[in-house]
Amino acid sequence: MFLAQQALLCLPATRWFGLRRRVAAWFGVHAGPGTRLVGRLRKAGRSRVLIGEQCFVGDDAAFYAHGTSLITIGSNCDIAPGVLFHNGTHEPGDATRRAGKGTTKEIVVGDGCWIGARCTILAGARIGHGTIVAAGATVVAGTYEDNVLLGGVPARVVRRLG
Repeated sequence: MFLAQQALLCLPATRWFGLRRRVAAWFGVHAGPGTRLVGRLRKAGRSRVLIGEQCFVGDDAAFYAHGTSLITIGSNCDIAPGVLFHNGTHEPGDATRRAGKGTTKEIVVGDGCWIGARCTILAGARIGHGTIVAAGATVVAGTYEDNVLLGGVPARVVRRLG
């Protein structure tokens, strides 16, 4: 897996997108036709990442895809540079160790979304179609409506979009 990720660094960052998609598939990032994977792409864990058609995934995107829970991104989405997706979490432990048993939860990003730079999308997040996540926001586990602007830490609905 590591060698395939390193192979992406040898390819031009903004060219040969078909080849970049094929190399990414070797380490579990499956992207649909027309999707552009730009620059460095990181993935850890054995679970798969599924990205729809005609998406843009910016430089230094990171997918921590543990367990069997998928990370799914719809079609026509734009993922800015430095976005982190992490499907792992823990059950609360006792006072001797608060991070209890490790678990995973699926992440789903609907069609047509725009995820701003340096956002963090956490386990269990379900982002509705046509939603914008403002740069730097942290989307915690939860379901977010279609066609809204999310911002802040933790993310909340800032306004509805037309």
